[in-house]
Amino acid sequence: MPAIKWFPFWRHIPANSKFTVLITCGVVVIVVFTLKLFSELHFAVQRSSARGPSCAEIQQGHDRLMASVEFSGGLGNIMFQYAFLYVTSRAHGYEMVVPSTKELDILKEAFEIDTSSFEKTDWEKDLTARCFDVIEDEWDCAYDPKLVEKSRKNVHYKGYFQSWKYLVTYEDDLRQIFRFRPSILNDAASVLQKTIASRLNSLNSTDVRPVLVGIHVRRGDYLDEKEFVDFGYNIADYGYIEKAMAYFRRKYSNVLFIACSNDVKWVKAGFGTTADVFIVEGNSAATDMAILSLTNHTIMTVGTFGWWISFLTNGHTVYYKYPFRPGSLLGEQFKGNIDTHIYPNWVGLEGDNSNLMNIFTVRSP
Repeated sequence: MPAIKWFPFWRHIPANSKFTVLITCGVVVIVVFTLKLFSELHFAVQRSSARGPSCAEIQQGHDRLMASVEFSGGLGNIMFQYAFLYVTSRAHGYEMVVPSTKELDILKEAFEIDTSSFEKTDWEKDLTARCFDVIEDEWDCAYDPKLVEKSRKNVHYKGYFQSWKYLVTYEDDLRQIFRFRPSILNDAASVLQKTIASRLNSLNSTDVRPVLVGIHVRRGDYLDEKEFVDFGYNIADYGYIEKAMAYFRRKYSNVLFIACSNDVKWVKAGFGTTADVFIVEGNSAATDMAILSLTNHTIMTVGTFGWWISFLTNGHTVYYKYPFRPGSLLGEQFKGNIDTHIYPNWVGLEGDNSNLMNIFTVRSP
């Protein structure tokens, strides 16, 4: 096969011009390559800017390993997440870093939390993928021993961390951290004072202050949303609450129950005419928690909101023994039992077993 003549015109170019042509072609190639390189760098910078600061920029000003947590859920869940981050940072010497999120605002609105560890911006999602080891809670409602191991890198925790065993060493610290804002505390104290005064007036008595027992009844989405029902959430029935109140009536001769709930109609239907039960309604979640935390003892049903009320009250606590259905996905999160979720000295009671299977069909009147 004859050789292909790629550039037949080349032999017609004068010898003294060939060098100039070669230089010109080289310059064109360099210019095109440079423009392409700058274009790629430009887009790389844009992508980097869009995803947030670099790991080096994040590390600036932080002399120790950092620890962060992913917030999710309502007030009770967020309190567990913040508490776990605090105790883990204290135990391992991490610098506690709290990115700014909408969930964090819920905490700041309720409590007088030290904001010195709060970041100005939310770089949480991007930094976890690039700069932090991500450690996820395997059992959200039980103790996971791998979570308490010290990391050699910055660490970001994901999960719910709902076990007393994580918190037990720093309980006093946490009760100081979760101090309600004065405005919320004043509202809560006012509600209790009016309730006690009403009780004494109804008895035409100036007797000593009664023993106050807070009742938190969690129903709502646990009952009405298929996602929660299918996952395995149980709710307490009237029988359980009656048994819990009987427990405290036997223990104290002069007792007054203060009830808050996300299903006030259901509570009123069961206990609205009970002489020693006062049902409080119309307040924010934080105010309800503050009201019940100012009582002497607690009857909790299910959920993290009632758990934290019991923790902050720090009196005698009675809890519902069956927060999940056996064999359910939620039961797996408890590792099949509540031993590391519920404090050992809290008292567990049952409800009416005959109504257990019908719990999920009961609705507010």
